[in-house]
Amino acid sequence: MSADRALVVNDGGGFFSASPNFLDRLSGDALSGSDRRFLIERGHGLDNADALGETAYLYNVAERLTLAGPLDYLILVPTLRCNLSCSYCQVSRAALDQTGYDWSDATLKAVLGLIDGLPGPRIKIEFQGGATAERHGSIEITEIRRQREDWQRDATRYLATERTEEAISAYGRHDRIHAAETREDARAT
Repeated sequence: MSADRALVVNDGGGFFSASPNFLDRLSGDALSGSDRRFLIERGHGLDNADALGETAYLYNVAERLTLAGPLDYLILVPTLRCNLSCSYCQVSRAALDQTGYDWSDATLKAVLGLIDGLPGPRIKIEFQGGATAERHGSIEITEIRRQREDWQRDATRYLATERTEEAISAYGRHDRIHAAETREDARAT
């Protein structure tokens, strides 16, 4: 952002870049009609006649002020070595034969320590990067740490090795699959 602009943040966490003249009008309660339209159309101001807009704004403020819960979602990138060019991938890539792009043993140990220390009952872990390298054996799940029962660890291994039917069967044998007619019924069980 250029030196003649300022970043303005509203109570809901929305932001925009403003000129010094706009800031003077805002702080001096001298906004023009176009200034007010700009703020309202982009969710930075309220139109007293718009109950839905006011509700949306207050929801954003409440969401921003709410304390975050425990960490339960991790994105891990254990290697950047990949020979694919997937259009959706956000991860930088390195050739499969390059070195220095994989986690070291110390990094792996630190990540496992972090995961073990998370307080939540479950974690979603998303692996990114190195899809082809993963299929060639440079990354392999060797130890299941979050599941405490043997059958749960086995089911996780089944899922990791594309043996979905075996994983579903394991959950079924331990009465962990339940059917319901509606979403509400499912949540009630």
